[in-house]
Amino acid sequence: MNFLKKKLSRLLDLTVNKKFRIRWQYRRWQYWDRRADRFHLAALDARAAADRQRREGNLENAARQDRKATRRQVKADKARSFARIKVGRIKVLKRHVLKLDRLADKAREEIEKEKAKNRVTVHPAKNQVTGGSPKARFRAAALTSSKRCLTGKRVNFYDQSGSWNVDKVFTGEDYD
Repeated sequence: MNFLKKKLSRLLDLTVNKKFRIRWQYRRWQYWDRRADRFHLAALDARAAADRQRREGNLENAARQDRKATRRQVKADKARSFARIKVGRIKVLKRHVLKLDRLADKAREEIEKEKAKNRVTVHPAKNQVTGGSPKARFRAAALTSSKRCLTGKRVNFYDQSGSWNVDKVFTGEDYD
């Protein structure tokens, strides 16, 4: 059981780590996407400025604006390719998270099966404990007896007449 719980906690830690990385990659994607948009708009502005310069007859300024537009467009393309890389990484990380979630669900199911298999039921009226391992039954019987004694549903050892008897662990001996 402890192994399963450790496995589950490890899976949940990995899931949290992956989700953090997804958020980080998403922020990086936003950064590169915005940067690409800014450079693209700057390239469009530079092309418009070059066209204005050509209409005015300033061919040198137009050529300078064209070079500026080309540089900005190259930067925009690079930023867009980095953004695409981030999208791919986000998709991979999301697939990992889904896989980890499925594994965590399997581990939870195994823990529930283990609990159901080792479930101990106490029947105080019958003085009977069923289910689970012998160690778990003994422990449940001792705890139930102690609890019933503390709450007054069972007479204490000092209040019993005669010697202690295991036949009536939960209810205690009858008063004479």
